[in-house]
Amino acid sequence: MAGSGRVSQQQRVLELDLLGMKVPQIVAETGIKERTVRRIRAEPEYKRALSEAVGERRARAGRRLDALLEPALGKLVELLNSSSQRVQHDTVRLILDMQLRLRHTELSEAEVAELRELLDSLAAEQERLKLRVLPGGAA
Repeated sequence: MAGSGRVSQQQRVLELDLLGMKVPQIVAETGIKERTVRRIRAEPEYKRALSEAVGERRARAGRRLDALLEPALGKLVELLNSSSQRVQHDTVRLILDMQLRLRHTELSEAEVAELRELLDSLAAEQERLKLRVLPGGAA
């Protein structure tokens, strides 16, 4: 992108996008014209930057959650050993629910990977077919 003003606009839109703001909110917050905000958001460079920023945030959150995992599991073990049967019961239900959600997530990720492979093969086939067509549309 040319010009430092344009880059700073892109950066500001990115920051507000990461906060979950919609186009009208971004316009109100920054004073950037709606058409400009939409154009910025449509640029491949912006989309890559947004994807990278979201990925970094998720990775950071994942690391923080990983650090809390052992203490949380320790607390669950304590609750399982509670003298209250109600607390034990609720803890067991919570653990089972979490395990089911984890398995569902793993299945979903496998399905996404399978769909990506299919899309890649379709894109490769499309490229192969394009190469078979001569300039001017004649085969």
